[in-house]
Amino acid sequence: MRIISGKLKKRLLKPPKNNSIRPTSDRAREMIFNTLNSIFVKEKTNITEKSILDLFCGTGALGIEAISRGARHVTFIDSSSESLDLCRRNCEELEINENIEIVKLNIIEDTFPKFKDNFDLFFCDPPYQVYSLKFIIDKINNLMKKNSYGVIELGERIKNLDFDSFKIIKIKRVSKSRFLFIKKD
Repeated sequence: MRIISGKLKKRLLKPPKNNSIRPTSDRAREMIFNTLNSIFVKEKTNITEKSILDLFCGTGALGIEAISRGARHVTFIDSSSESLDLCRRNCEELEINENIEIVKLNIIEDTFPKFKDNFDLFFCDPPYQVYSLKFIIDKINNLMKKNSYGVIELGERIKNLDFDSFKIIKIKRVSKSRFLFIKKD
């Protein structure tokens, strides 16, 4: 796993030691950021203005890629101590600790009023079989600013893609995963 672009381009990330953490592939991350760039150009904005939430962060690859490309700040959230430790080690190795916050919290069970209306963009790659995507998106809604964006990685079998507060603006596929690009109005 490597950083695709930006100031940290070609730097390596520490991989997970087992299959409990599913990192987003280099190919998928490249597609995500190319698609976001295309969306942002049309919307006359860019990633450098964004405060980002990397939810179910795993290795931290998506948030770290965003920092490499100039994001203002990234908050990494996961309920797994193993994931957060790996994310923390990747951030330390890349010396990006001043632009980040790492938080252990369970998106399903915990409340997090500190982050209300805080983020411009989120990445979400939840365990497909464990959580209701609609429930997760409803909880994320309060964390997001008006006119914010999200990228959700999904398995092929997930069908209910109707969200109350976000509209789908693009759907892309990489291998067996689908990626939803959504916007909050």
